[in-house]
Amino acid sequence: MKRVMERLRGTSVKLQEQKSELKMTFTMAWTCLSLIFLVQCTGSWAQSVLTQPPLLSGTPGQRVTISCTGSSNNIGSDNVHWYQQLPETAPKLLIYDDSNLPSGVPDRFSGSKSGNSGSLTITGLQPEDEAVYYCQSYDYSLNALTVLQAHGEVRQKTLYNLSGWQTPSSFVKVQSFAFSATTAIDPAEPTGTSLSEDPLVLCPQSHS
Repeated sequence: MKRVMERLRGTSVKLQEQKSELKMTFTMAWTCLSLIFLVQCTGSWAQSVLTQPPLLSGTPGQRVTISCTGSSNNIGSDNVHWYQQLPETAPKLLIYDDSNLPSGVPDRFSGSKSGNSGSLTITGLQPEDEAVYYCQSYDYSLNALTVLQAHGEVRQKTLYNLSGWQTPSSFVKVQSFAFSATTAIDPAEPTGTSLSEDPLVLCPQSHS
């Protein structure tokens, strides 16, 4: 009887060990599957980007042009829009449909588009033009609005909804923006960036 009980206990221990191994195998398989899924998702978010210059410089009264280069999936197939974000405020529409100015925007701002690239030009740079400037275009491969953020990981990431934004009427149904780069005008030296002592400097936006 004693031997029978010992055999039963041994069988029970083996079953528990097999169960633990099976559970561990399942957990590891699930973890691997999750990682693969994450990699696939991350990759799919990085299929399309716009590019802006991370650093430009200019002095008051100078003409400055910010370029925004995309592809046939976005700028080449749709309009370019530009936003200006003053400190502590939401971005404001500056140029829509490549070259149109909303009411109230000074005519020193102008926009243009050629092929897969768009441009924002400031003729006669002013101190009050200190701001962050975003280019924006609809991307048909992602079905999302794409904006770039320089000096960071280039990937699409939903950060804002339309609340507080002035947007072209054709985009009011779009619920999110994907941010990946910006060009900023800032006369001050941002943390960790060495700039010349020009009175007014276009410099990269600092971010965490």
